[in-house]
Amino acid sequence: MGKKTIVYIRKKTSRVLLVFLMAGIMIWMLPQIEIPAFKDSANIFSEQFLALVLMGIALGTDAFSLSIGIGMKKVCAVDIIKTSVVIGIFHIIMPLGGMILGEVFGAVLGIYAFYIGRLLIIFIGANMIYESYKGSEKPCEDKLIGLSLILLAFSVSLDALTIGFGLGAFGFSIPLVIAVFGFFGATMTAIGLSFGRYIGGWIGERSEMIGGTVLVVLGIKMLL
Repeated sequence: MGKKTIVYIRKKTSRVLLVFLMAGIMIWMLPQIEIPAFKDSANIFSEQFLALVLMGIALGTDAFSLSIGIGMKKVCAVDIIKTSVVIGIFHIIMPLGGMILGEVFGAVLGIYAFYIGRLLIIFIGANMIYESYKGSEKPCEDKLIGLSLILLAFSVSLDALTIGFGLGAFGFSIPLVIAVFGFFGATMTAIGLSFGRYIGGWIGERSEMIGGTVLVVLGIKMLL
């Protein structure tokens, strides 16, 4: 299982690098076109794209680190795909909602979003620790379902909501924002879950307890 997971991570990484390479070529080529109106649009696109890529990676690091802890629950391949898709969708919905709501509610909701997201992460981690002591666990089962999956996706996407407020005020392209954030949210979640699954298989029975502890510690650290 470990070798297969490593191969999977390498494939994912190579695909991400390929996307970066292709995007870089496109960004380099577009400004070379001498049509003034199109050239201005290309420059705006390239500046927004590079900024959004950096923000997408920054937002994705939360999903990545937390997914490592979740992945230690001996998640199945279907869990990895399903969770990555759901988190990717939330990374589309949340910034979109933020951009639509705009500056009016940004300051108030931003403060609450910060604390709610961190407390949800601590709750999910504590629940994992509790579940690890119940025993009678199957080697692999569909654990990330229903409310627990929604809470996870919501908690790691709240930062995208607050960033959406600012992006809307600065006039960023909505399709570009949701495409970049959705891509990085889903991809980094898949890589984190796969890596956590590999670590969980290596550690053994206490992997879920350790994974839950990781989430609790990360949540507390984010609050401080």
